This record gives sequence, C-alpha cells and structure tokens, in this order.
Amino acid sequence: MTIKSSTSTSLPTPSDDPCSCFYLRRAARLVTRQYLETMKGTGLKSSQFSILAMVSHHGSLTITDLADKMGLERTSLSRALRPMEKDGLLSISEERERRRRFVELTKQGREDFKKALPLWNKAQQQFKKQLGAQELKTLKSLLKRTAELISD
Repeated sequence: MTIKSSTSTSLPTPSDDPCSCFYLRRAARLVTRQYLETMKGTGLKSSQFSILAMVSHHGSLTITDLADKMGLERTSLSRALRPMEKDGLLSISEERERRRRFVELTKQGREDFKKALPLWNKAQQQFKKQLGAQELKTLKSLLKRTAELISD
C-alpha cells in the first residue's frame, strides 16, 4: 500500500524562532530529574519538597496563600496536598467561620524536610557547578522576571 502526501492540505510551517515553552518545559524536566536523582533516598518528589520548604518558611498558610506563593492553581495544589496529608507530612485544618483551610507541617513533615534539606542543597550546588554561578544568577533573574511579567 502506498501512502501519498497531500501538499494541498499541508500544515503551517513553524517560525524560525524556536518555541519558548518547549525549551522551558524541557529544561524544567531535566533539572527536576537531576534533583530527584540526588534526593531519591528521601522518598519526596521535588514538588513535595517545595511545598514542605514553603510551609516551613512561612508557617501556617491558607491553601489559597500557599497556591499564590507557589504559582499554582488551588485545585492543583489541593491534589498535591492530599497524599502529603495522608503520609503524615502536613495537617490541613479548617477555620469554621470563614471556611478557610490552613496547611501546617506535622512533626513528621519537619523531620522529613530536615533530612531532605542537605540533599536538596547538594542538588543546588551540583546545578550551580554545571551552569556556573553567574549564569545561574542570570537564569534566576530571567525566570523571576518572566513570571512577574506573565502573572500581571
């Protein structure tokens, strides 16, 4: 069987400018994979470590505040929090009057965060060594600026 290509229904050609989203997502996947490899003994995903770090730094936060600080939708964050609560890393309590839910670290969450922190620092240093201190500083500045521009 021969398959003929049709030139009359050809797809549009991408521009010469590479897709920014593709490169950002690709880099994010590769960096995440590297962090996970370094932190594999902790049992935490990088997203879980980030949540523990944010709650550890800020203390008790509403789900809305935590989602805002992490740049996530509330529903996405809630899905990420459920297994962490089930595993005893976080507690989620409700304020009855205003129907707000607060996230706090449990004792287990604090212990797991403290154990994972040195490995996360190792992953940070490894990435800094690979990229170079100045390049990393530039990258962080560009990513922060990009997030600020897009979120406005």
